Amino acid sequence: MIEILPLNQANDAYQKMISVAARFRMVLTAR
Repeated sequence: MIEILPLNQANDAYQKMISVAARFRMVLTAR
């Protein structure tokens, strides 16, 4: 499963990754 977030939420995605809340792949989009 993939979680897609806009690039302006990169900090949130990074925090999820650090806190192990992201169980799946995190993908940042430029749109």
